[in-house]
This record gives sequence, C-alpha cells and structure tokens, in this order.
Amino acid sequence: MKLDDDYPSTAFLCNLSVFELNRKQGIGRELMQNAFAVARKHARSYAEIQVDKMKDWLVAWYQTLGFDITVIGKDEYTMFKVL
Repeated sequence: MKLDDDYPSTAFLCNLSVFELNRKQGIGRELMQNAFAVARKHARSYAEIQVDKMKDWLVAWYQTLGFDITVIGKDEYTMFKVL
C-alpha cells in the first residue's frame, strides 16, 4: 500500500497477490480487509488499484469487494472504492 501525501484521502493498493494454489480460501479477501483497515487507520477515505485488463476474473473479484472501474487505460483498469 502506498500512502501518498499528495493524495491524502486515497490509499493506493499495489502488488497484492495470492498464489494460485491458495486462492478461493478467503486469503485475498482477508488481505484486502486488512489493507482497508490500515487505510482507515491513516484517515484514508478511498482505495485505488490498477488491474490488468486481460484478467477479467480479477476485475470481477475486485467488484465483489466494492471497487468500480473509474478509468479505462490501454492495458489496465483503474478501480476505486469508497472505504
């Protein structure tokens, strides 16, 4: 997670992953809930993440966590969530 002083209301989530063998066990959801808790602790109101456009399954998973696509880039989506 990156907490940038230039964007004091947003937590930028990056390089989050769960090994394929460990998926579908709630680990990713727990990881994200912990990231949200840390962001709130640092008075962040929003979370932002960039997701590879080729990973439709991952985009859909982030949407189950409340993220919405806010920017469509050439190779990735920027997704945003109100915390």
